[in-house]
Amino acid sequence: MTAKNTFHFPEKTSHDERNYTKEVLLMAFLDKKPGEIIKYNELKQLTNMDITGDQNWILQWVLRAALNKHNIYFENVRGVGYQRSVARDLAKSGKRAVSHIQRTSKKAGRIMDTADRKDLSTDQALEHDAQRGVIAAIQAASRNRKSAPQSAANADPEVTL
Repeated sequence: MTAKNTFHFPEKTSHDERNYTKEVLLMAFLDKKPGEIIKYNELKQLTNMDITGDQNWILQWVLRAALNKHNIYFENVRGVGYQRSVARDLAKSGKRAVSHIQRTSKKAGRIMDTADRKDLSTDQALEHDAQRGVIAAIQAASRNRKSAPQSAANADPEVTL
């Protein structure tokens, strides 16, 4: 192993073996029906390795491939595995993602606001302002809005509904 968070397959593991492992895992995920869970112990049996540790990149590759190539989303079930999402749960997943975006953009805005503009060159100030504008747009787009009450159309101004 090299750096702390970097893992390299041992020399005996070939590129073909890594691809085979990824494809076997992807097929196991794709075989699950909506609502079914693929458990961590199943994944370990299929790969003969703990893919939740140093091999986590394989699991992330599989999850991205399922979503991007097959339009199938899996939700993590902490300590158990991954559950293939059912349609009725996707709105909750989207809401969690928006909540994450809101928290992240709020933090990014606070970080950007700590910059002392007098310490920035003209180019740095322009870049700062552009990035802060992007963050503000993300915050505005992801803000929870309450719908305005719907009022009935009233063609006659003399009549109160």
